[in-house]
Amino acid sequence: MYFPTSLVLSFGILATQVAGQGYQCPLMMPSDATALKFAYGVQNWLYQYYNTKGGTSASQFATFPNATTVQSNNETLGMNLATNFAGLEQQAKIRVQAIEHLAKSKDLSSPCAFTWPAGINTSVMDFFTAAYYMEATLCGTFIGLADYVQNPAAAFLMARMSAEHGIHASYLGSYINPAPFSSGSMSLTPAFTPEMVLTPGSGQAVRANVGYLGAYIPQGCLAVPAAPCGVSVLFGNLTATLSNGGMNSTGPTSSGPYGSGNTTYAPSGTGSASPSYTGPVATGAATVLGVSGIALVGNFAVVVSHLL
Repeated sequence: MYFPTSLVLSFGILATQVAGQGYQCPLMMPSDATALKFAYGVQNWLYQYYNTKGGTSASQFATFPNATTVQSNNETLGMNLATNFAGLEQQAKIRVQAIEHLAKSKDLSSPCAFTWPAGINTSVMDFFTAAYYMEATLCGTFIGLADYVQNPAAAFLMARMSAEHGIHASYLGSYINPAPFSSGSMSLTPAFTPEMVLTPGSGQAVRANVGYLGAYIPQGCLAVPAAPCGVSVLFGNLTATLSNGGMNSTGPTSSGPYGSGNTTYAPSGTGSASPSYTGPVATGAATVLGVSGIALVGNFAVVVSHLL
């Protein structure tokens, strides 16, 4: 195909000018700012939990099953847990800083007092389970928030944050369930709408409330970002859709070492619920509680239904 020389030269000059100036994305929309403030609120909530109620010394994990077992790095399980939880706290802090960096000078503070599940000084096992619950919930929260932002930089951060939380949840989950995968799985990792996240759970044990933070984040603390296009977001097992008929979202069917039961996660509003989540997700040579070994993490999807 022949292109006139003048056209080719003009296009080349234009391309050079655009490349030299750099691509300019639109400024963040008001919904982006609200979503970032929501993200900051839940992420800071997790960081404060690790910072005030966590454990970073081997002695604090002395009652964890097989805490004295020597692992492949010649450290005991208790020592490795202390090291890893110190790392989880640091990663939670970095994520807070990442949101602050993207938001620049915007006010991200929330006028409310958060509460948290039990810490390590109450029970090592309760702390461990709560940490899993929180990481798994925030994984789905940030997957959901990616649908509530328009700026590419904000969407990138939401995706990166969800991956981080998924990796951490998989690590924690690998100590709870030795067989997290299911050949009958029909769903990807669950995603949660902001409305759902701010809803109180079922009132059962914390592990049964993945997807709900309303018991710890008081109503009115965090503003819910507006859904895109002025409609509602519906998260299905595989994809997200937009609907004028309200919103609904479903969570996992609870089964496994913690008992059984059917837990449906539905935010406020109306609409048809998606099918229940039945599949999972973490990988590696998992270590179930009470069985020695080292947990390896190879996938950042979250183990939900098989850990509840």
